[in-house]
Amino acid sequence: MRRRGMFWLQLFKSAHPRVYAVIDRCLVLFVLLPCIVSFWAGLWMLLDLHLYPNDVPLSAWLCVAGGSIVMILFNFIQFELTARFLEPRFSFRNIVVKRLYTLVAAGANVFFCRGLWMVQDYYFGITTPSATFSFVFGASFLVILRASCNGISSPLGTAFDEHKSFFLIQTRFRATADRPLFLLADSVFSVAVVGALVIFEWRGLWVLLDLNLYPGKPTESILWCLSVGYLICIGVDVFQNQAAAVSAFLQEKRYWWLRLAFEDAFLIMAKMGVIAVWRGIWMFCDIVVANRDGPDQEARVWIPILVGYFTSTLLLHGNSLFVLEVVVDGGMTEGEGCRVDITMLEHYLKLWHSTRKPSGNTDGYVRNGKSSPMIVQKPEETIIESTDSGIDVDAAKENHIPFDNFDKRSYMLDDILVC
Repeated sequence: MRRRGMFWLQLFKSAHPRVYAVIDRCLVLFVLLPCIVSFWAGLWMLLDLHLYPNDVPLSAWLCVAGGSIVMILFNFIQFELTARFLEPRFSFRNIVVKRLYTLVAAGANVFFCRGLWMVQDYYFGITTPSATFSFVFGASFLVILRASCNGISSPLGTAFDEHKSFFLIQTRFRATADRPLFLLADSVFSVAVVGALVIFEWRGLWVLLDLNLYPGKPTESILWCLSVGYLICIGVDVFQNQAAAVSAFLQEKRYWWLRLAFEDAFLIMAKMGVIAVWRGIWMFCDIVVANRDGPDQEARVWIPILVGYFTSTLLLHGNSLFVLEVVVDGGMTEGEGCRVDITMLEHYLKLWHSTRKPSGNTDGYVRNGKSSPMIVQKPEETIIESTDSGIDVDAAKENHIPFDNFDKRSYMLDDILVC
Protein backbone atom coordinates (compact mmCIF):
# COMPACT_ATOMS: atom_id res chain seq x y z
CA MET A 1 0.00 0.00 0.00
CA ARG A 2 2.81 2.40 0.90
CA ARG A 3 4.69 1.61 -2.33
CA ARG A 4 1.56 2.18 -4.37
CA GLY A 5 1.06 5.53 -2.65
CA MET A 6 4.63 6.60 -3.44
CA PHE A 7 4.20 5.44 -7.03
CA TRP A 8 1.13 7.63 -7.49
CA LEU A 9 2.83 10.51 -5.70
CA GLN A 10 5.72 10.30 -8.18
CA LEU A 11 3.30 10.23 -11.11
CA PHE A 12 1.47 13.24 -9.68
CA LYS A 13 4.76 15.11 -9.31
CA SER A 14 5.72 14.35 -12.92
CA ALA A 15 2.31 15.37 -14.25
CA HIS A 16 1.69 18.45 -12.09
CA PRO A 17 5.02 19.77 -10.78
CA ARG A 18 3.65 23.20 -9.88
CA VAL A 19 0.77 21.84 -7.84
CA TYR A 20 3.06 19.24 -6.24
CA ALA A 21 5.57 21.88 -5.13
CA VAL A 22 2.86 24.12 -3.68
CA ILE A 23 1.32 21.20 -1.75
CA ASP A 24 4.75 20.15 -0.49
CA ARG A 25 5.46 23.61 0.87
CA CYS A 26 1.99 24.00 2.36
CA LEU A 27 2.47 20.76 4.31
CA VAL A 28 5.65 22.17 5.85
CA LEU A 29 4.35 25.69 6.44
CA PHE A 30 0.90 24.85 7.77
CA VAL A 31 1.19 21.31 9.19
CA LEU A 32 4.75 20.47 10.24
CA LEU A 33 5.75 23.94 11.46
CA PRO A 34 2.74 24.41 13.79
CA CYS A 35 3.42 20.95 15.25
CA ILE A 36 7.05 21.86 16.00
CA VAL A 37 6.22 25.20 17.58
CA SER A 38 3.35 23.63 19.54
CA PHE A 39 5.69 21.08 21.09
CA TRP A 40 8.14 23.79 22.14
CA ALA A 41 5.45 26.09 23.51
CA GLY A 42 3.68 23.31 25.39
CA LEU A 43 6.82 21.93 27.04
CA TRP A 44 7.98 25.46 27.91
CA MET A 45 4.66 26.20 29.62
CA LEU A 46 4.76 22.84 31.43
CA LEU A 47 8.15 23.76 32.87
CA ASP A 48 6.80 27.16 33.88
CA LEU A 49 4.10 25.40 35.86
CA HIS A 50 6.11 22.68 37.58
CA LEU A 51 9.86 23.42 37.63
CA TYR A 52 10.26 25.67 40.69
CA PRO A 53 7.75 28.28 39.45
CA ASN A 54 8.42 30.49 42.50
CA ASP A 55 12.21 30.42 42.16
CA VAL A 56 13.06 31.82 38.75
CA PRO A 57 16.88 31.71 38.92
CA LEU A 58 16.91 28.12 40.22
CA SER A 59 14.48 27.02 37.51
CA ALA A 60 16.53 28.78 34.85
CA TRP A 61 19.91 27.38 35.87
CA LEU A 62 18.52 23.85 36.25
CA CYS A 63 17.27 24.09 32.66
CA VAL A 64 20.64 25.36 31.45
CA ALA A 65 22.49 22.55 33.21
CA GLY A 66 20.11 19.75 32.23
CA GLY A 67 19.71 20.79 28.61
CA SER A 68 23.40 21.45 27.97
CA ILE A 69 24.53 18.16 29.54
CA VAL A 70 22.17 16.10 27.38
CA MET A 71 23.07 18.00 24.21
CA ILE A 72 26.81 17.65 24.84
CA LEU A 73 26.33 13.94 25.60
CA PHE A 74 24.49 13.36 22.31
CA ASN A 75 27.30 15.14 20.46
CA PHE A 76 29.89 12.97 22.18
CA ILE A 77 28.21 9.55 21.70
CA GLN A 78 26.87 10.14 18.19
CA PHE A 79 29.14 7.55 16.55
CA GLU A 80 28.34 4.90 19.14
CA LEU A 81 24.62 5.47 18.60
CA THR A 82 25.12 5.23 14.85
CA ALA A 83 26.95 1.92 15.16
CA ARG A 84 24.37 0.38 17.47
CA PHE A 85 20.98 1.65 16.42
CA LEU A 86 20.99 2.81 12.80
CA GLU A 87 19.67 0.70 9.93
CA PRO A 88 20.13 -1.76 8.28
CA ARG A 89 19.95 -3.54 11.62
CA PHE A 90 16.22 -2.86 11.59
CA SER A 91 14.45 -3.92 14.76
CA PHE A 92 11.77 -2.84 17.16
CA ARG A 93 14.51 -1.84 19.61
CA ASN A 94 16.05 0.52 17.08
CA ILE A 95 12.70 2.15 16.39
CA VAL A 96 12.07 2.73 20.10
CA VAL A 97 15.58 4.11 20.63
CA LYS A 98 15.25 6.52 17.70
CA ARG A 99 11.87 7.80 18.88
CA LEU A 100 13.18 8.27 22.42
CA TYR A 101 16.26 10.00 21.02
CA THR A 102 14.03 12.47 19.20
CA LEU A 103 11.97 13.15 22.33
CA VAL A 104 14.97 13.58 24.65
CA ALA A 105 16.96 15.70 22.18
CA ALA A 106 13.97 17.96 21.53
CA GLY A 107 13.34 18.25 25.27
CA ALA A 108 16.99 19.12 25.91
CA ASN A 109 16.78 21.87 23.28
CA VAL A 110 13.73 23.35 25.02
CA PHE A 111 15.38 23.10 28.45
CA PHE A 112 18.57 24.81 27.31
CA CYS A 113 16.79 27.56 25.41
CA ARG A 114 14.34 28.25 28.24
CA GLY A 115 17.13 28.36 30.80
CA LEU A 116 19.34 30.85 28.96
CA TRP A 117 16.31 32.93 28.00
CA MET A 118 15.15 33.17 31.63
CA VAL A 119 18.67 33.94 32.84
CA GLN A 120 18.78 36.98 30.57
CA ASP A 121 15.26 38.05 31.54
CA TYR A 122 16.04 37.75 35.25
CA TYR A 123 19.45 39.42 35.38
CA PHE A 124 19.09 42.02 32.61
CA GLY A 125 15.36 42.68 32.58
CA ILE A 126 12.78 42.54 29.83
CA THR A 127 13.54 45.92 28.28
CA THR A 128 14.30 47.30 24.85
CA PRO A 129 18.00 47.98 25.66
CA SER A 130 18.38 44.44 27.05
CA ALA A 131 16.74 42.89 23.98
CA THR A 132 18.77 45.04 21.59
CA PHE A 133 22.01 44.09 23.32
CA SER A 134 21.02 40.41 23.25
CA PHE A 135 20.31 40.47 19.51
CA VAL A 136 23.40 42.49 18.57
CA PHE A 137 25.67 40.45 20.84
CA GLY A 138 24.40 37.12 19.53
CA ALA A 139 24.35 38.10 15.86
CA SER A 140 27.78 39.77 15.98
CA PHE A 141 29.62 36.90 17.62
CA LEU A 142 27.93 34.36 15.36
CA VAL A 143 29.32 36.30 12.40
CA ILE A 144 32.78 36.42 14.01
CA LEU A 145 32.70 32.66 14.62
CA ARG A 146 31.46 32.02 11.07
CA ALA A 147 28.29 30.51 12.48
CA SER A 148 25.70 33.09 11.45
CA CYS A 149 23.76 30.59 9.35
CA ASN A 150 22.84 28.69 12.52
CA GLY A 151 19.50 29.50 14.09
CA ILE A 152 17.48 28.90 10.93
CA SER A 153 14.84 26.39 11.90
CA SER A 154 11.61 25.10 10.42
CA PRO A 155 10.00 25.98 8.11
CA LEU A 156 13.22 26.80 6.23
CA GLY A 157 14.89 23.55 7.30
CA THR A 158 13.35 20.10 7.73
CA ALA A 159 15.06 16.96 9.00
CA PHE A 160 13.94 13.55 7.73
CA ASP A 161 13.93 10.76 10.31
CA GLU A 162 15.01 8.08 7.83
CA HIS A 163 18.17 9.92 6.80
CA LYS A 164 21.36 7.91 7.28
CA SER A 165 22.81 10.74 9.39
CA PHE A 166 20.06 10.32 12.00
CA PHE A 167 22.40 10.33 15.01
CA LEU A 168 25.25 12.31 13.47
CA ILE A 169 25.82 15.91 14.56
CA GLN A 170 28.14 18.43 12.98
CA THR A 171 30.32 20.03 15.63
CA ARG A 172 31.95 23.41 15.04
CA PHE A 173 35.47 22.08 14.43
CA ARG A 174 34.41 18.72 12.94
CA ALA A 175 36.08 16.62 15.65
CA THR A 176 36.31 12.91 14.88
CA ALA A 177 35.71 9.87 17.07
CA ASP A 178 39.37 8.84 17.15
CA ARG A 179 40.17 12.01 19.16
CA PRO A 180 37.74 11.74 22.10
CA LEU A 181 39.08 14.66 24.14
CA PHE A 182 38.94 16.98 21.15
CA LEU A 183 35.44 15.70 20.36
CA LEU A 184 34.33 16.43 23.92
CA ALA A 185 35.82 19.94 23.85
CA ASP A 186 34.29 20.59 20.43
CA SER A 187 30.91 19.37 21.69
CA VAL A 188 31.07 21.69 24.69
CA PHE A 189 32.01 24.64 22.48
CA SER A 190 29.27 23.86 19.95
CA VAL A 191 26.59 23.81 22.65
CA ALA A 192 27.82 26.30 25.25
CA VAL A 193 29.07 28.95 22.82
CA VAL A 194 27.44 28.62 19.39
CA GLY A 195 24.15 27.30 20.75
CA ALA A 196 24.04 30.00 23.42
CA LEU A 197 24.70 32.77 20.89
CA VAL A 198 21.82 31.53 18.74
CA ILE A 199 19.52 31.80 21.77
CA PHE A 200 20.82 35.33 22.48
CA GLU A 201 19.96 36.31 18.91
CA TRP A 202 16.49 34.74 19.00
CA ARG A 203 15.67 36.18 22.42
CA GLY A 204 16.70 39.67 21.38
CA LEU A 205 14.46 39.88 18.33
CA TRP A 206 11.59 38.06 20.05
CA VAL A 207 11.55 40.42 23.05
CA LEU A 208 11.79 43.45 20.77
CA LEU A 209 8.64 42.22 19.04
CA ASP A 210 6.95 41.62 22.41
CA LEU A 211 7.70 45.15 23.58
CA ASN A 212 7.04 47.10 20.40
CA LEU A 213 4.61 45.16 18.20
CA TYR A 214 1.07 45.93 19.37
CA PRO A 215 1.79 45.52 23.10
CA GLY A 216 -1.42 44.62 24.91
CA LYS A 217 -3.10 43.61 21.64
CA PRO A 218 -2.29 39.91 21.19
CA THR A 219 -4.62 39.33 18.24
CA GLU A 220 -3.07 42.08 16.13
CA SER A 221 0.43 40.98 17.16
CA ILE A 222 -0.25 37.35 16.20
CA LEU A 223 -1.70 38.30 12.81
CA TRP A 224 1.22 40.64 12.04
CA CYS A 225 3.83 38.03 12.97
CA LEU A 226 2.15 35.29 10.96
CA SER A 227 1.62 37.49 7.92
CA VAL A 228 5.09 39.03 7.80
CA GLY A 229 6.86 35.86 8.95
CA TYR A 230 5.26 33.64 6.33
CA LEU A 231 5.80 36.32 3.67
CA ILE A 232 9.53 36.48 4.44
CA CYS A 233 9.89 32.69 4.51
CA ILE A 234 8.09 32.30 1.19
CA GLY A 235 10.15 35.14 -0.27
CA VAL A 236 13.38 33.45 0.81
CA ASP A 237 12.22 30.25 -0.88
CA VAL A 238 11.22 32.07 -4.07
CA PHE A 239 14.46 34.02 -4.41
CA GLN A 240 16.93 31.43 -3.17
CA ASN A 241 17.97 30.54 -6.72
CA GLN A 242 18.86 34.15 -7.45
CA ALA A 243 20.71 34.43 -4.12
CA ALA A 244 22.59 31.21 -4.87
CA ALA A 245 23.55 32.56 -8.29
CA VAL A 246 24.95 35.75 -6.75
CA SER A 247 26.88 33.71 -4.18
CA ALA A 248 28.29 31.43 -6.89
CA PHE A 249 29.30 34.47 -8.97
CA LEU A 250 31.14 36.03 -6.01
CA GLN A 251 32.88 32.72 -5.39
CA GLU A 252 33.95 32.48 -9.03
CA LYS A 253 35.40 36.00 -8.83
CA ARG A 254 37.20 35.03 -5.60
CA TYR A 255 35.42 37.69 -3.55
CA TRP A 256 35.42 35.40 -0.52
CA TRP A 257 34.59 37.96 2.16
CA LEU A 258 31.92 39.60 0.03
CA ARG A 259 30.32 36.21 -0.64
CA LEU A 260 30.35 35.44 3.08
CA ALA A 261 28.76 38.81 3.91
CA PHE A 262 26.08 38.32 1.24
CA GLU A 263 25.17 34.84 2.47
CA ASP A 264 25.08 36.03 6.08
CA ALA A 265 22.79 38.95 5.20
CA PHE A 266 20.45 36.68 3.23
CA LEU A 267 20.25 34.12 6.04
CA ILE A 268 19.83 36.74 8.79
CA MET A 269 16.80 38.01 6.91
CA ALA A 270 15.57 34.41 6.69
CA LYS A 271 16.02 34.04 10.46
CA MET A 272 13.89 37.13 11.04
CA GLY A 273 11.06 35.53 9.10
CA VAL A 274 11.42 32.27 11.02
CA ILE A 275 11.42 34.05 14.40
CA ALA A 276 8.37 36.12 13.47
CA VAL A 277 6.28 33.14 12.36
CA TRP A 278 7.39 31.10 15.39
CA ARG A 279 6.29 33.92 17.69
CA GLY A 280 2.88 34.14 16.01
CA ILE A 281 2.18 30.41 16.35
CA TRP A 282 3.62 30.35 19.89
CA MET A 283 1.32 33.15 21.04
CA PHE A 284 -1.67 31.33 19.55
CA CYS A 285 -0.74 28.15 21.45
CA ASP A 286 -0.12 30.15 24.61
CA ILE A 287 -3.36 32.11 24.58
CA VAL A 288 -5.84 29.90 22.75
CA VAL A 289 -4.73 26.25 22.87
CA ALA A 290 -3.18 26.02 26.34
CA ASN A 291 -5.34 28.84 27.76
CA ARG A 292 -2.45 30.25 29.78
CA ASP A 293 -3.49 31.42 33.25
CA GLY A 294 -6.90 29.81 32.74
CA PRO A 295 -8.48 27.34 35.17
CA ASP A 296 -7.92 24.35 32.87
CA GLN A 297 -4.35 25.16 31.86
CA GLU A 298 -2.92 22.13 33.70
CA ALA A 299 -4.75 19.74 31.39
CA ARG A 300 -4.69 21.77 28.19
CA VAL A 301 -0.93 22.39 28.25
CA TRP A 302 -0.45 18.74 27.26
CA ILE A 303 -2.38 19.18 24.02
CA PRO A 304 0.36 21.03 22.07
CA ILE A 305 3.06 18.72 23.48
CA LEU A 306 1.35 15.49 22.45
CA VAL A 307 0.04 16.77 19.13
CA GLY A 308 3.38 18.33 18.21
CA TYR A 309 5.50 15.29 19.05
CA PHE A 310 3.31 12.51 17.70
CA THR A 311 2.26 14.30 14.51
CA SER A 312 5.81 15.26 13.52
CA THR A 313 7.04 11.75 14.38
CA LEU A 314 4.29 10.05 12.38
CA LEU A 315 5.21 12.30 9.46
CA LEU A 316 8.81 10.98 9.81
CA HIS A 317 10.07 14.49 10.56
CA GLY A 318 10.43 14.26 14.33
CA ASN A 319 14.06 15.36 14.12
CA SER A 320 12.82 18.74 12.91
CA LEU A 321 11.81 19.33 16.54
CA PHE A 322 15.40 20.13 17.48
CA VAL A 323 18.73 21.41 16.14
CA LEU A 324 22.03 20.09 17.48
CA GLU A 325 24.44 20.54 14.59
CA VAL A 326 26.63 23.53 13.79
CA VAL A 327 26.92 24.75 10.20
CA VAL A 328 29.93 26.85 9.20
CA ASP A 329 29.42 30.01 7.14
CA GLY A 330 31.01 29.70 3.71
CA GLY A 331 31.39 25.95 4.10
CA MET A 332 29.23 25.21 1.06
CA THR A 333 30.12 26.07 -2.50
CA GLU A 334 28.31 27.06 -5.70
CA GLY A 335 25.67 29.05 -3.83
CA GLU A 336 24.50 26.16 -1.65
CA GLY A 337 24.91 28.36 1.42
CA CYS A 338 21.80 30.28 0.34
CA ARG A 339 19.64 27.19 -0.10
CA VAL A 340 16.74 26.40 2.20
CA ASP A 341 14.75 23.20 2.46
CA ILE A 342 10.96 23.55 2.60
CA THR A 343 9.96 20.01 1.76
CA MET A 344 8.43 16.84 3.14
CA LEU A 345 7.19 14.94 0.11
CA GLU A 346 10.60 15.04 -1.56
CA HIS A 347 12.06 13.20 1.43
CA TYR A 348 9.49 10.44 1.05
CA LEU A 349 10.18 10.10 -2.66
CA LYS A 350 13.95 9.98 -2.16
CA LEU A 351 13.53 7.18 0.36
CA TRP A 352 11.22 5.31 -2.02
CA HIS A 353 13.55 5.78 -4.99
CA SER A 354 16.48 4.45 -2.98
CA THR A 355 14.64 1.15 -2.54
CA ARG A 356 13.42 0.80 -6.13
CA LYS A 357 15.01 -1.17 -8.95
CA PRO A 358 14.88 0.01 -12.57
CA SER A 359 12.28 -1.81 -14.57
CA GLY A 360 10.11 -1.22 -17.58
CA ASN A 361 10.69 1.18 -20.44
CA THR A 362 12.25 4.37 -19.08
CA ASP A 363 13.59 5.76 -22.36
CA GLY A 364 10.60 8.02 -22.84
CA TYR A 365 11.14 9.70 -19.50
CA VAL A 366 14.83 10.23 -20.16
CA ARG A 367 14.26 11.68 -23.61
CA ASN A 368 11.76 14.16 -22.16
CA GLY A 369 14.19 15.16 -19.43
CA LYS A 370 11.93 13.82 -16.70
CA SER A 371 12.61 11.46 -13.86
CA SER A 372 10.89 8.13 -14.32
CA PRO A 373 9.13 6.75 -11.27
CA MET A 374 10.80 3.44 -12.09
CA ILE A 375 14.37 4.79 -12.16
CA VAL A 376 16.47 4.47 -9.07
CA GLN A 377 17.57 7.91 -7.95
CA LYS A 378 21.01 8.11 -6.39
CA PRO A 379 20.48 9.04 -2.75
CA GLU A 380 21.88 12.39 -1.71
CA GLU A 381 25.41 12.29 -0.32
CA THR A 382 25.54 11.76 3.39
CA ILE A 383 28.21 11.26 5.96
CA ILE A 384 27.51 7.53 6.08
CA GLU A 385 28.06 5.29 3.09
CA SER A 386 26.01 2.12 2.92
CA THR A 387 27.81 -1.16 2.43
CA ASP A 388 26.66 -4.70 1.89
CA SER A 389 27.42 -5.51 5.49
CA GLY A 390 25.66 -2.47 6.91
CA ILE A 391 26.63 1.04 7.87
CA ASP A 392 30.26 2.01 7.50
CA VAL A 393 30.76 3.68 10.83
CA ASP A 394 34.43 4.34 10.09
CA ALA A 395 33.35 6.60 7.25
CA ALA A 396 30.91 8.32 9.58
CA LYS A 397 33.65 8.97 12.11
CA GLU A 398 35.38 11.28 9.67
CA ASN A 399 32.63 13.85 10.41
CA HIS A 400 33.90 16.36 7.90
CA ILE A 401 31.56 16.14 4.93
CA PRO A 402 29.16 19.08 5.13
CA PHE A 403 25.60 17.96 5.76
CA ASP A 404 22.70 19.91 7.11
CA ASN A 405 19.00 20.43 6.60
CA PHE A 406 19.39 22.59 3.49
CA ASP A 407 19.37 19.84 0.87
CA LYS A 408 19.20 20.22 -2.87
CA ARG A 409 15.70 19.64 -4.13
CA SER A 410 14.25 18.62 -7.46
CA TYR A 411 11.99 21.68 -7.67
CA MET A 412 12.62 25.22 -6.47
CA LEU A 413 9.56 27.41 -6.10
CA ASP A 414 10.73 30.04 -8.55
CA ASP A 415 11.29 27.25 -11.11
CA ILE A 416 7.66 26.18 -10.97
CA LEU A 417 6.38 29.77 -11.19
CA VAL A 418 7.90 30.07 -14.65
CA CYS A 419 5.47 28.85 -17.27
